Amino acid sequence: MPTSTVNWIWMGNAPMIDDTPLTDSTPAQQTAVVGYTASGSSQLEAVAITGAYEFSPGQTQNGFSPSWAASANPPHIPSHFSYTADGMSHTNLTAVSAIAVTMRIQTAINPDVFQDQGALLVQMSNGDMFFRPLNAQLPNWAGITQVHSIQVISVSIGTSFSAFNHTTSFAPSIFDVEFPCFTRGTLIETDQGLIPVESLKVGDLVRTADHGFKPIVWIGSRSLDRVDLAARPKLRPIEIKAGALGPGLPLRDLVVSPQHRVLVKSRIVQRLFAQDEVLVAAIHLVGSAGIQRLNDCNQVEYFHFMLDQHEVVFAEGAPTESLYLGKQAAKMLPTSCMDEILTLFPDLHPGEGVPARTFVTGKQGREIATKHISQGQALLPALRN
Repeated sequence: MPTSTVNWIWMGNAPMIDDTPLTDSTPAQQTAVVGYTASGSSQLEAVAITGAYEFSPGQTQNGFSPSWAASANPPHIPSHFSYTADGMSHTNLTAVSAIAVTMRIQTAINPDVFQDQGALLVQMSNGDMFFRPLNAQLPNWAGITQVHSIQVISVSIGTSFSAFNHTTSFAPSIFDVEFPCFTRGTLIETDQGLIPVESLKVGDLVRTADHGFKPIVWIGSRSLDRVDLAARPKLRPIEIKAGALGPGLPLRDLVVSPQHRVLVKSRIVQRLFAQDEVLVAAIHLVGSAGIQRLNDCNQVEYFHFMLDQHEVVFAEGAPTESLYLGKQAAKMLPTSCMDEILTLFPDLHPGEGVPARTFVTGKQGREIATKHISQGQALLPALRN
């Protein structure tokens, strides 16, 4: 069979849409795809894919075919694909599902800019998800230089292709598109439910672990672009995958600054520190399953909020800290933010506040991570509300 190389966007890896690859997906299986989202450089990547396609003179459906197409009417020879995505090379994979969907694409530096486009969603036999626009949508990508996230917002029920175009491809410029990661959208638990951090404002009541709901007294943000992160690579964000801290914690992927502390509670902590809980900087947990530095991130926006004292709060369901104005945090904040904070709190001296839990050193934090890895223990138990 002849081969064709096309440029698609890899959208991470997911449980199989269709667990019976020799039969077409059902409407219920197709509908379950709605809501699937990939964001940031850890889940989005432009990839060149080479696949074998069926060519029969006189046929109008020449193209790539999924594994179930052998039993279609007319039957097609399933295609096999090779590509490299997320640092891993794959050969001889089949496409299990090829579904017509509508994608919501979050573009540009302004994260409120969206485009809805008809697209083809393809899942390979290893679970890798891929997206490419319909032919008519390709011109809309000419001016796109950054993509923050891509989400499936609807499915054309029953439109599962037994053959699809083997030439429809992003232009080579797709490899120049940046997939920046950012913390905008992180859900914080408040008295009004889960609220995106960028929507919080002074006076909003945030749930704390120790003192119920407390009002925000200051909130600010700082954006870092490619130049900033290249000059200060230690500020590249840390990604904590859903479930990486413990059962269901965090609920979704959580992106924080390297020095942002998360709560760790385990028997290991009790043995090491004679206390149940400590706060560990995210950077010192890197290497634990599902926790990594996003070295390819080209843009990040960090949000900070203060309460009247340092507290354990809940981000994506996981216990983490409100802003503690330590010396590292003070260095990271722009001068204008520090001026505002010190105007509000003239008696505040960075590094002198009382922390909500014991802060561990870098060496201690790395030891905590190492021991949890070697002993196969979660960093957090399942927490009760």
